Amino acid sequence: MSIKQHPLYRKWTHIQSVLKSERYRIANRTSIEACECDWTTFKDFADDIDYFLGEPPVKHMVLHRKDTTKGWVLKNLEWADRQRVAKTQRTAIRLKYKGQTKCLVEWCEEFQVSIWTARRRYHKGKRFKEIFA
Repeated sequence: MSIKQHPLYRKWTHIQSVLKSERYRIANRTSIEACECDWTTFKDFADDIDYFLGEPPVKHMVLHRKDTTKGWVLKNLEWADRQRVAKTQRTAIRLKYKGQTKCLVEWCEEFQVSIWTARRRYHKGKRFKEIFA
């Protein structure tokens, strides 16, 4: 398998580009810290992830920052499924209902509505009860 086919390669290239991106830091009003390790080579990155986090417990899990306001440091990384990632993204759609604010994914789980259906209804301007009807 070539390096570019490794499951972690895209994540490593993303981290490298974000760390170098002044525009990203300005847009998010944050300074993203790099890892306390030297991840300038993909091999170092892959070795550290393998040593500290191991293989993903389930095939479709991705490497994810627990707290998106913090950097890519080993203690802030975890294996997560796509729903967990969607819940913690800054761009997640958050809705308030009966005094509770949750992201769209969480409301979909609670009301057993497809995320695709809910997202489509939300973007059409539907109200909360219409989204989850």
